[in-house]
Amino acid sequence: MSLPFMRKLLGKVWMKVVPFPYVYGLGFAKFYNFLMESQWWPVEKLQEYQNERLRIIIKYAYQNVPYYRRIFDERGLKH
Repeated sequence: MSLPFMRKLLGKVWMKVVPFPYVYGLGFAKFYNFLMESQWWPVEKLQEYQNERLRIIIKYAYQNVPYYRRIFDERGLKH
């Protein structure tokens, strides 16, 4: 048997033996598990999560991107 054929066969076996989220690494597995849980969150919890993530992005932009820092400061916006 050729090496490419063996790799393809081993890949198929690997996918059957190892649970799906773990095939792509633990980082993917954590994100996958988060998505599986968060899809059932009530609207209020989703909005709270989205607002918190948006605050993090805005703070990062203010601290690391001179353009956004200038725009925020000119308009008197607080991060």
